[in-house]
Amino acid sequence: MRLFVALPIPPEAVGWIMQYRPPILPAGAYWTNPYHWHLTLAFLGEQEEALVPEIHRRLEPILQGHPAQSLRPLYIGWVRYALWVHLEPAPTLESLVKLIHKALNLEFRAPFRPHITIARSRRLLQWQSPPISERPLFSFTTAHLCESILRPSGAEYRTIQRYLFRIDPQPV
Repeated sequence: MRLFVALPIPPEAVGWIMQYRPPILPAGAYWTNPYHWHLTLAFLGEQEEALVPEIHRRLEPILQGHPAQSLRPLYIGWVRYALWVHLEPAPTLESLVKLIHKALNLEFRAPFRPHITIARSRRLLQWQSPPISERPLFSFTTAHLCESILRPSGAEYRTIQRYLFRIDPQPV
């Protein structure tokens, strides 16, 4: 099984991305499925299915009840073969990512650059959106342990486990 830990994208973020993404992609590029958009926290790679309970046992105390994460988009731009919605760095999110990597004995590569992949290309591309004035705060309230199933039509994702974050009341 090809596994990763991710934050699913809240519906308001999907709406914002659809509004601000470039209207046309270069030749050879294609949009990824909005239903599959996520913010990857850790990529575990190929794992034996028998290890899933142990992975869950290690993730649950870190993720279940962790404070919800709020992030703003910075800009949209190509990074090599992928069009990313770049999100502002957040120390609390990077700390969470480090905890996940440590718990799963994965190498952490700093700095963590939170992003959502919205398109892919078979060739290197460069482009960055003009400054974006409307930068809403997106609240990520769950984390998922997912399986990535590679198909000729593109990757499909299956949620194996959900972890609910804690949503603290907003100050009045």
